[in-house]
Amino acid sequence: MPGMAQREVVSPKKVEDLPKAEMLPAKDAARLKNIGTKVFRIQWGKKLVAVSDHGFQAITDGTTTISYRPAGNAYFVQTGKAGRSGKSAFRGTDQQLIERGRAILAGLGINRNEIADTKILQQYVTEGMMNPATRQVEVNPPRQDRRSLIVRRVVGGVPVFNSRLALDLDGDGKIAALELSWPLIEPKVLEEAGRLQKIAVAEFKAPERKGARIESVQVGILHSPGASFVEDQIAAIRVIYAPTDPKVGMKPVVYLGRDGRPVAIPRQMIAKTEAPTGGRPVPDDMKKPR
Repeated sequence: MPGMAQREVVSPKKVEDLPKAEMLPAKDAARLKNIGTKVFRIQWGKKLVAVSDHGFQAITDGTTTISYRPAGNAYFVQTGKAGRSGKSAFRGTDQQLIERGRAILAGLGINRNEIADTKILQQYVTEGMMNPATRQVEVNPPRQDRRSLIVRRVVGGVPVFNSRLALDLDGDGKIAALELSWPLIEPKVLEEAGRLQKIAVAEFKAPERKGARIESVQVGILHSPGASFVEDQIAAIRVIYAPTDPKVGMKPVVYLGRDGRPVAIPRQMIAKTEAPTGGRPVPDDMKKPR
């Protein structure tokens, strides 16, 4: 599922290979360990290693890893090097999956009034076999497989487009994969979103797009993704277009400011500009007149 990023497990033996990683202070390590036990219901192994690097904190026992980015209030949980691969799917009801997600949000101090909605994504799998003699493929009917919980966010009546909880449990009810991105929204960004909402209702006219029609116009907030090295936030008007031209596949989406122009999308990292390089030396045989 998009967003459920696979993250390499940092085992105790690999700590020395981490670039610039430093041991996490005992207070922060104890906090992550406690959250893992009480909120994520992790049964830690005997050997725990906690490190920090580039604004991230991580704790692992070599099997289960929690990564945390304080600036974006972002958590990632992964069990095993293969993530969800090879694990049986959660067998409980949809409501049980939803309740588990809500309990995690409450345990992390998330305001329940910021929960916009919850969705269950049902995945399907199918198998097929090709007859070598006839080259015909027989495909079995699709069957239900894993389910993933998605919780979306709203702050003060303003949707936060890329804040969410994505949760996948295994057959034992343990976390197979989790991603949470729920940063504190800056007051100035929330105020700008309020102004944009008034503009969008009163006078805003979304630009036309060739080969597509306007499907929806909505004001919301964008912030840097969970796995980022910086934390940017911006209010914007999101315009989603529905293709009318069969040559256009995906739905075009643009984020605009009050002037109707595209806004700068929040960054994941700080781009470093390279110094201009000098010209290449001219070979001697190229200098001779011909």
